[in-house]
Amino acid sequence: MGVQLVLVVLGCMVALVTPINYDDCGGNGFVVNSVDVQGCSDDSTCRIPVGETRTVTVRSVNEVTGFSSLQSKAYIILMGHSWELPVTPNDVCLHWGCPLSDYSTRTYSANVHFNDTLLRRPGQLMLTVKYVTGEDEKVAFCVRFPVDLQ
Repeated sequence: MGVQLVLVVLGCMVALVTPINYDDCGGNGFVVNSVDVQGCSDDSTCRIPVGETRTVTVRSVNEVTGFSSLQSKAYIILMGHSWELPVTPNDVCLHWGCPLSDYSTRTYSANVHFNDTLLRRPGQLMLTVKYVTGEDEKVAFCVRFPVDLQ
């Protein structure tokens, strides 16, 4: 069984890294252009030692304006179970300045900590950015990519 990391992020961070291959796992309001993970390249599964923190950067274009709250979360998925990982900053609006009023390319970088209690197994990381409209929480964008926890 594989490990899957799910990262829910409401934005993207900037770092000097190579874009990786990722799956767009849905959302509404943003188009993701690229995903970078500190220390990973596009030609292999991202190997991350447990206990480390890595910067994940997402570049996207917002297709909708008026977002006033954007929050990010990250998850690791292993054998059908998911665990939330610490993400900082998780308030994307502090980085972007909400409400968003124009249609432009935006970059959000977040530090994701891979807890040392995680099993060392291959899997996937998923990053999701969410916003709230009324009482409903909706996904703005979501990306998923393979990781190998070591």
